[in-house]
Amino acid sequence: MKLKARTLILAVVILLAVSCQVSVFAEDTGSGATQPAAGKLQNGSFETFGDSRFPQTSSSKYTQVIPKETDYWKTTAYEKKMELLRENTGVYIKGVKITPRDGEIAAELNADEESSLYQVVDTEPSSIYEWGISHAARVKSDTMAIIIGPNQDVAPSKNIGEGVVSGTTVTGYKYGRDQMMQMVTWLKSSGAISDYDSAGIANGGKPITLYSKKFADNGGFEDNADNQPFSMTYSGTYTEKWSIWVITDGANTVTEDGKTVLKWGDYGTNAQSGSGELNLDEYYLYNVPSGQNETLFAFTSVETEPATEGGVSNPTYGNFLDSVNFKIYRSLSGSTTPNGSAVIGASDGSSSAEGAETGHEITSGNGVKTYVQDGSKLTIRAEIAAADKDEVSFAGVYCTIQKPDGSGAEKNFIPATDEGWTITEEEGKIVYTRVLDKVESAVDLHFVFVRSPRITYD
Repeated sequence: MKLKARTLILAVVILLAVSCQVSVFAEDTGSGATQPAAGKLQNGSFETFGDSRFPQTSSSKYTQVIPKETDYWKTTAYEKKMELLRENTGVYIKGVKITPRDGEIAAELNADEESSLYQVVDTEPSSIYEWGISHAARVKSDTMAIIIGPNQDVAPSKNIGEGVVSGTTVTGYKYGRDQMMQMVTWLKSSGAISDYDSAGIANGGKPITLYSKKFADNGGFEDNADNQPFSMTYSGTYTEKWSIWVITDGANTVTEDGKTVLKWGDYGTNAQSGSGELNLDEYYLYNVPSGQNETLFAFTSVETEPATEGGVSNPTYGNFLDSVNFKIYRSLSGSTTPNGSAVIGASDGSSSAEGAETGHEITSGNGVKTYVQDGSKLTIRAEIAAADKDEVSFAGVYCTIQKPDGSGAEKNFIPATDEGWTITEEEGKIVYTRVLDKVESAVDLHFVFVRSPRITYD
């Protein structure tokens, strides 16, 4: 049964706008895109490298490329090389078939040297990133780290280190350690990483929290005369907070259909069935801290165990990566004035989160604070109880959206008279329903109800 919008009696509201539509942090896939990436990690399966630098018709099954600005990926390798591979048999590992986990291209974390791959992404404080990754060992056992934290004024880089070439010890930046590699070395020496010799995620899957000084040039750290760049606790000296997961894959070949093939390890969302709901107890979540508008997502070589030359492990081997992905969840909160209630749910009404069966139920003094996947549409309902329908009117809903630059919020008001509402009567209740545009930033919804003949100030 359709009803006309009820007349508001002695209601005082401020009509700022009639929409709650934002398009911030949308994925930018244009050819002119530059760092930092807009809200989402880009090219996580390395497929956009499949151009003239690595053509499909190439007889070679692997190549080394130097990333362009439009590739989003950066590397701390001194020679700035990334190594990419297509499906092949016996090229990387004798007698072993390698098939990329997602699409046609995968990457090897170490090209000509131990290094880190990373991206810098525009992020919204209080949002949550849910990560997934596929990783494999090249020969026997490889260990890598996922390191996430605040972007630095000085880009990650290597210090001068030592290496062995044809039995001779040499020095140079190519053989050095970048800041992320140094983090992991420090954690290992301090005993903070356990069980990384076994396949899977060290420390029972839980992220390790580490604090550092700010980055400086040449693999260094600011104000580091004491050569103590790291701490397990925050202080005025150790201000940069990092979340670190250490992943090992070994016994990297299995037999399928009589063939020996590379075995991929799947982690985070890549290992889940994908219920579509955010479980805040899962290990693969990163909560963007307050004030952090740019985030560094790094993938770092920890150890490799390939064939050795003269008893020395070759650090240019190891750590295959593919299907790197990060889902974003935005903060969603809701509240209401007295005299009415509300429900916030998915656009198809299928949300099974706490509250009503069709979404989050909100009453006066009992609001909701949760998270919703980036890009989701929301169905919102404003409800007037049957006993109150002759005295109470629904005025509308305030929609407060965080600005992408972190400078504040934009508040819009959607009045009950807006044509976007569907008004029905359900078991005597008056129900206003509408679908909001996709969520791409933190959102707060505040429902306003008016009881006649009182004045409501909100």
